[in-house]
Amino acid sequence: MAEPRENRALAARLGKMLRRQRQDLAMSQADIAERIGVSPQQVQKYEAGRNQPSLMRAAMLRRATGVSLDELVDDALGDPAEPPEQATDVMYLLRDLRRMSPRQVALLRRIARVIADLGE
Repeated sequence: MAEPRENRALAARLGKMLRRQRQDLAMSQADIAERIGVSPQQVQKYEAGRNQPSLMRAAMLRRATGVSLDELVDDALGDPAEPPEQATDVMYLLRDLRRMSPRQVALLRRIARVIADLGE
C-alpha cells in the first residue's frame, strides 16, 4: 500500500531536520547510528525520508542530539520555509544551554551581559 503524500512530505522534512541537527553537532551518520543502535545506512534513510524512526529510536535520537522530540516534530510539521535566522540562533542557543552545567550557564550569562553592555 502506498504511503500518503502528506506522510512522505513529513518524513522528508523530519529527515532534513535530523540531518541539520546532526551536522550542527559535527556528528557523522556513523556517530548517530552507534548511539541509537542502528546502521549508518538506516540513519541515511531517516535523513532521506525513506524510513521513519520508531518512537523508541526517536527518543534515542533525542538523547544523541540533545534536541527534543517536540522541536523536531514541530519543525517538521511547521512551515517548510526556513525560520528567520535570529529564531534559528535562539533555538540553537536554547538547545546548547540545556546541555550545560549550572556553572557553565552562570558563566555564559555573565559573558552575555558584558557583550550586551558593549553595544554594537
